[in-house]
Amino acid sequence: MPHQFNSPRTGGPHSVHGKPIDRHTRCVHYGTVFDIVAIRFYCCELYYPCHLCHDECANHPAMQWPVSERTQKAILCGECAEELSVTEYLEASECPSCGSRFNEGCRLHSLFYFEPDSFEPDSFESDSTHSATSGRNTSDSDVDSHADSSDADSNDSDSNQAPLAELLPRNASSESK
Repeated sequence: MPHQFNSPRTGGPHSVHGKPIDRHTRCVHYGTVFDIVAIRFYCCELYYPCHLCHDECANHPAMQWPVSERTQKAILCGECAEELSVTEYLEASECPSCGSRFNEGCRLHSLFYFEPDSFEPDSFESDSTHSATSGRNTSDSDVDSHADSSDADSNDSDSNQAPLAELLPRNASSESK
């Protein structure tokens, strides 16, 4: 059952699907004090606390918000229930309405939610990583090649990098959506 959040400005209720654990949109995957946003997924128009909640609870693959749609309201502040456009969220470190800080680490996962501004072929290692920016759901294998070697066991070669689930520990204090 989705959790309900009411916007103080619009008065409208917003349902947050997935696995939220509190009234601030934190979830079983990301639960730090700064993990207070829910993302309205482009593919289904439903709010989820994170990409993992969507993956586990939706019956379809996630799609990224196209650059051309960044003016659309797609981010819900878990503190005040204000809706922000994708552009407003990507440019902010805190909610412009209530001043609550957002987790800066969330930017590390932006490809799960938003198309990048531009595609730079040299920044990708193989054709399979290019698909991570193509608007379809990204998989662990797509993202592994983007992992910083400090996130994985740096004593091993790139072929032994940790899968995405190991790179993104659940509920660690430095983690984000």
